Amino acid sequence: MFFLRKFLAATLFPVALCVELMVIGIFLLLMTRRKILGKIFLSAGILIFLLVSQNVASDALLKPLESAYPALQEPSQIASKSPGNIRWIVVLGGGYSFDPDLPVTSRLSPASIYRLIEGIRLLRGFPGSRLILSGGTIWNKESEGKGFQRLAIALGVDKQRIILEEKSRTTRDQAVNIKKIIGNDRQVLVTSASHMPRAMSMFQKEEMDPIPAPTDHRVLKNPSPVYMRLIPNADALVKSKRSFYEYLGLTWAKLRGDIN
Repeated sequence: MFFLRKFLAATLFPVALCVELMVIGIFLLLMTRRKILGKIFLSAGILIFLLVSQNVASDALLKPLESAYPALQEPSQIASKSPGNIRWIVVLGGGYSFDPDLPVTSRLSPASIYRLIEGIRLLRGFPGSRLILSGGTIWNKESEGKGFQRLAIALGVDKQRIILEEKSRTTRDQAVNIKKIIGNDRQVLVTSASHMPRAMSMFQKEEMDPIPAPTDHRVLKNPSPVYMRLIPNADALVKSKRSFYEYLGLTWAKLRGDIN
């Protein structure tokens, strides 16, 4: 079921969805008499591609996710507003490809590197805290948590302050497994801003109340004129893919009862 879900989700990402619509349209136009239906499918594929490949639409899709929780600018924000000690900085994995011929900075995805750096920044702001690096393995021989640990140590983090969680393959798994490690201790949760709404909902479902520390923001203030942001580009496609991924994940989680 896990791999089937991953496959089906991939077919609904923007580029794949557009190609599927266009292929169906071309097939209907060339191989059947349903020319009007073929034109509809082909036009829909082209139109959706033009929309999701420019920044105005991709930002509009992604911004509601990224703005759900404010950035944690300074650790002092927590200390001044909420009493008690922060014991854990939890960093959720965002992609890892094990290749022993490459440095660990090239094995971790950009999202994972953003998350880890933010986790280390916050760790240094809370001297008594420890870092939980969470991420299992799907295709790789080495877990994502292990890759996180390698880079964290290379960046100067004391190994004694690191706890690995290497069993999780999904955000739901991470919430369940991290609950077993930390219980009701206070924690800061670090993940990509677009992923934070789903992650927070799943952690709250496990009766945890983490302090959100979103990072890896993709919707940035842009002083360029609107007409420049309407030009199709690859970066906009990446943002559209991320928003599709999260909306699909939230929908699936609600259907399964993983979130309220």
